[in-house]
Amino acid sequence: MPRCGSGEGGSGFTFSRVRTTAGLVAIPAADYRLKRYPAAGGSAVAVTASCSGTGTITCEEFTVPDGTWQYTDTPTYGMNWVGIESSKSATVLVDSTAPTVKSTVIGQSSGAVVNGFIRKNTGYYVYANVTDAGSGVKSVTANVANVTSRETAVALTSSGGPFTAPGGGSYSYRSALLTSNACHADGTVPYTVNATDNFDNTSTNSNNGWVTFDTTAPTGSVSYTNGYVITTSVSVSFSATDGSGSGVNSASGQLKRASSALSGGTCTTFGAYSQVGSTGLSSPYADTVVSGNCYKYEYVVSDNVGNQRTATSSSIIKVDTMAPSASITFPVSGSAYDANSGSWTGVITGSASDVVSGVGSVKVSVQQSSGSSSCWTGRGSTFTAACPNYVPVTTGTTNWSLTFAASNLNNGDSYTVVAQATDGAGNTGLSSASTFTYDTRNPTVTAVNPSHMGDCGGQCSAGIYWTITGTNFVSGATVSFARTGASADFSVVCGTTTVVNSTTIVLQVKDTGATTGSATVIVTDPGETAASGTVTATGFAHLTSLSITGPTAVGQGAQTTLTLSVGGAGCTSWGTPAVYFSNPGITGGPVTCSGTGSRYTVSVPITVSGSALTGDGSVTVTVNGNDYAISTDGLTVDVAPLLSINPSSIPAGIVHDAYSSQTFTPSGGTSPYTLAEVGALPAGMSFSGGVLSGTPTQSGSFTFRVFATDSATQQHAGSQAYTLTINAG
Repeated sequence: MPRCGSGEGGSGFTFSRVRTTAGLVAIPAADYRLKRYPAAGGSAVAVTASCSGTGTITCEEFTVPDGTWQYTDTPTYGMNWVGIESSKSATVLVDSTAPTVKSTVIGQSSGAVVNGFIRKNTGYYVYANVTDAGSGVKSVTANVANVTSRETAVALTSSGGPFTAPGGGSYSYRSALLTSNACHADGTVPYTVNATDNFDNTSTNSNNGWVTFDTTAPTGSVSYTNGYVITTSVSVSFSATDGSGSGVNSASGQLKRASSALSGGTCTTFGAYSQVGSTGLSSPYADTVVSGNCYKYEYVVSDNVGNQRTATSSSIIKVDTMAPSASITFPVSGSAYDANSGSWTGVITGSASDVVSGVGSVKVSVQQSSGSSSCWTGRGSTFTAACPNYVPVTTGTTNWSLTFAASNLNNGDSYTVVAQATDGAGNTGLSSASTFTYDTRNPTVTAVNPSHMGDCGGQCSAGIYWTITGTNFVSGATVSFARTGASADFSVVCGTTTVVNSTTIVLQVKDTGATTGSATVIVTDPGETAASGTVTATGFAHLTSLSITGPTAVGQGAQTTLTLSVGGAGCTSWGTPAVYFSNPGITGGPVTCSGTGSRYTVSVPITVSGSALTGDGSVTVTVNGNDYAISTDGLTVDVAPLLSINPSSIPAGIVHDAYSSQTFTPSGGTSPYTLAEVGALPAGMSFSGGVLSGTPTQSGSFTFRVFATDSATQQHAGSQAYTLTINAG
């Protein structure tokens, strides 16, 4: 195919053919008419050409536009003759236009995620997209002397393309691997990409590309708590900026931490940093930590061409989630103190410890008796602060003391002391409560039951249970005897002496002598002594055995009948016996007795209060005005809530109208339940099987109580008071 370009005669075209004749007359060259057709089809364009020649006509057209063309000629003669148009010539390509460099970019060969930025002394490629609609691209070259010294004509090739630049984009041409200048400051420099086609038309671009040197790492920061934290999750914030550089590659960011042990508030040597979480974390990050350790963090991040920054912080996290321990050495819980006897030292003492962050401070709360606003204010004997109210100790932490004068205490009151230790992280720990009584009053004995005992003569090895009543008894009180009869021989310690409260002491006593006599009961509080009460040993042994027939266990709040089997004198011999209980929460009566001979049965209805002491207790039976007594263990009180009875109230009725039956339902125990009613019901009404029904024949308000007991082995009970109103019809 003939071609014509900018180097081919100024886009001219030469067309030759054999001359035509018309009637044996040779047609002059000037009479030929030329047409030019687009090779792809379309209308002809008349052309002005200069034709010459005598044998072969040669025509030449100048300034032919770019494209692919075909020519025809038509001979003419004179004014009227027009010959036949010739067939189209071979195609001819006209190309006078240089190739177009449509786009170009420099991309770093590794470590980059954007185009147009490179680091110094780093490999890179030049990418370009070049088109040429005419003769086609012959070569592409780049002048990158500003990027790599002396590289003014770097060839780009399409072999192996298309190519994808690091920051994206598809390019048809790429250079070989180049290396940027090793000593180049940050900044933007130009480069040029030009192309030559197959007609040697060459583009004349100047600085049609720009690349920015970026040798500076991003600026980064990492921040977190400096000091103690008391949770196992900490928040770490981090960020980075890159100014006018290639930008931060957040996807490359790594959060790293180093740790060490925390002991006594001091961090040991830190280990190496290691990554936490995944690469490319979002800020802030919640990191899970372990109590008893120290932590510090760094944030490692790169820009978009791989300049890396490690952001650090001087902060150190100390993790302590464990509360310190605290204890009270003085006063001893359950003790009674008296300044007169020197038992109150005037100083509350104790200790505290914390192996992780150490003990920071200790405070103490002292509560007088009970109540929400009965705590020591820290001044004198004022106990009006809301409880608890922790007052700083006078001195010390791991071993501490609080000056607390006897003048702060009120005679006869009880006090509860609690220490609060705070560690270096702010965790607080409480000691066990230490409750003590401050009492300078002498105890008194007002009664001893039973006031007599039979002479055991060695038969009653368990002893007799006595209940001593009086005033000002305190924990730690002891009981002894002063004999006033030469033959009386009481032995006190048959079991535990229990100070139930300030007015009641329960203990076991036995008389190992064989004759009558008497002794004075002596109750001794710590530092104080008082004596009162006389007990007589009769010298007779008419009660020989005692056992509980049933029940042997009752629940708090129960109402039941206790049955005892007694060996010895019969009922008629000595009259109705009396029954005593070591548990002050149990009351009973009246007592009934049946049987004759050497064994008889004693029955007594008992009521167990909702606050009765729990655990094993004893029962004592006496006859003939307490002359003869015997005791036994084994009556257990069980902790249990009182039974509930529903409903809590009942509807009113109308006189002479049938009352809608009301059923009472217990709960909170073991079914089946037994219900009973005590009180006045209106005439015409009755209570049976837990149901109130009938037709009232009188109006007014009637108060009664419904009692319920369950069927548990340790029976529980409850009651509910009701008022029934019967209105006049």
